[in-house]
Amino acid sequence: MTFDTRTVGGVAYALAIPLSAVTVIAKNHVTGLHNLTMNTTNVIRLDSLDDETFSFNETHGRDEHGDFWDVNVRAVVPKACLANATTIEQLERGEWIVVSKDQNGVLRLSGDEDTLLTCASDATSGTAHVDANHTVLTFSGRLGHPSWLLENDL
Repeated sequence: MTFDTRTVGGVAYALAIPLSAVTVIAKNHVTGLHNLTMNTTNVIRLDSLDDETFSFNETHGRDEHGDFWDVNVRAVVPKACLANATTIEQLERGEWIVVSKDQNGVLRLSGDEDTLLTCASDATSGTAHVDANHTVLTFSGRLGHPSWLLENDL
C-alpha cells in the first residue's frame, strides 16, 4: 500500500441533494469510482468559509447485521439571519444525498437511494463578543457501504 502524505484537512464545500434531483449514480468498474448525474435545480450548496468550518467523518463498525459506516458531514453557516432561515429549515426537514469536496480535491458521495442522510442543526450566539454566532448543520446516516468516491467534478 502506498500513501500520499501531502494532505490538507477540512472540506471546501458540500452539496445537499434531494433524491428527486438525482438522475444516475453509476460505478465505473475500471476505476472503481462513481459518477453522479443530477438536475441542479433543487441542490443546496454550502461553501466553507475557512478550513475549520466544515468536516467529513466516516466510522466503520460491525454488528449482528454486518458492516456499516456512520457518516457525518458538518457544515457551519455563519451568523443567524433571516436570509438563511428558510434554507436551514428546508435542510432540517429533508432527506439528502450529500457530496462533500475536501481540501485535497476528493469528492465523496454519502447516501444513496436506499439510505438518505438527515440534517440536524445547532444554533448559537456564543457567550462573549469574540465567540462565533453561527448554526452548525450535521448531515448524518448509517450506510451499508462507505461513501463513494466520485470521478466527476461537481
